[in-house]
This record gives sequence, structure tokens and C-alpha cells, in this order.
Amino acid sequence: MTAALYPFIPSAGSPPQFTPTFDGEQYRVSVVWGLFGQRYYVTCVDMNGNSIYTQPLIESNPGLPIQSLAWNALQNIAQGTTASPHGYAVGATVMLTISGATPAQYNGTWEVLITGPSSFSYPAGFSSDPGPAQMPGTLSYNINMNAAYFDTPLVYVNGSFVVGQ
Repeated sequence: MTAALYPFIPSAGSPPQFTPTFDGEQYRVSVVWGLFGQRYYVTCVDMNGNSIYTQPLIESNPGLPIQSLAWNALQNIAQGTTASPHGYAVGATVMLTISGATPAQYNGTWEVLITGPSSFSYPAGFSSDPGPAQMPGTLSYNINMNAAYFDTPLVYVNGSFVVGQ
């Protein structure tokens, strides 16, 4: 699935809105300022105007640069190291997103095993060895605002909404 990008540009006139596709259906998403909460809220409605959800806008972090990323065919896992400590507890498994890696087989959201202060691994299940990553990309914990409603993710990062991964 190709990700769609929707920049968020606040407006004093009318709430910014866009029409993404979640799970094969179109929806309207708008971003409104909540006076009482003093923050932005994301509202999703179907094309008939039925409310799906309203929740606070929460930004995901932009990601941590990955220094190296390679396939370990013997263990059938991808292994990587970050350029600086990632901050996750050694031995923990965390749903993390690899993005911007080349070859693209490394990209995706995976259940990642934290193997050291700057290292991690995940069972990507490649059908063949993609070789070491020429561009390792970034490692991030993405907050999916659609998680309880759709299989298609909606993430707000770097001032834009990203639909799909």
C-alpha cells in the first residue's frame, strides 16, 4: 500500500479537512481547535456525515536514524542498529515502523525485539535475502489514530497526516 500524505495547515477561517481512504472506503477527516482543551482534535465522519470518532491530535516522533540494517538468513530475521541509543528496554518487543529503507522489503510496521541499547531485530519473513540496506531509513514508534476503527493506519508526523504505510 502506498502512503498518502496530507499536510496540516491550521486556518482561522475553516477547519482543515481531507478525504482519505480507509479500508477501501472514503471518509472526511477534519482538524478542529478545541477551546476548552486548548488543543487540536481530529474528527472522522463517513461520506453520509455519520461520526466515526473524535479524538485529540497526537503527533508521532519523526524517527531515529538507522545506522545499519541487514538480513540474517541463518536466523531468518532482519537486524539493525540505530545511530544513537533508541531508549527502548532491552528484551522488550515493541511495534515499530521502519521507513525510508532501500530495498523497500525492510520497510513496514513490525514487532521488533530490542536486543541492545542501539540494536534491534525483527522477523520480516522475506522470501529471499534482500541484502544489506543501502539506505537504512528510520526507526519510529507511530501512534495510529485509526487503530480502534480501521486497518488502514492514520499517523500524524512532521506536520502531515500519513494514511497507510
